[in-house]
Amino acid sequence: MVDDRDGRRCVRCGRSLYAVGGSRHHRKLRSQCNRLEKHQVQNLILLCGSGTTGCHGFVHMHPTIAYENGWCVKSFQDQLEVPVRTWHGLVYLTTDGKYSSTKEQSND
Repeated sequence: MVDDRDGRRCVRCGRSLYAVGGSRHHRKLRSQCNRLEKHQVQNLILLCGSGTTGCHGFVHMHPTIAYENGWCVKSFQDQLEVPVRTWHGLVYLTTDGKYSSTKEQSND
């Protein structure tokens, strides 16, 4: 669902992950998640690169920017409540693997 929702593109820069390598990034770090929320669709986004290269590396090296843009979520935050800045705009992620423009619709 994550790959389909993100169009197999990097959420941050929009690059096709067919053209460059990419990975699924946990918005709330795996060490801060309970086992049920760790791999939920609203906790994952596609980023180009690995944890140390490309946009994935950028997110890990610049936590303040990452939190401001929703690419990372603090341990006490609900991923459904924090919008994500994507290459095509600011959106909320939903539990059914889609985007929503408003927080209220993200709980459907």
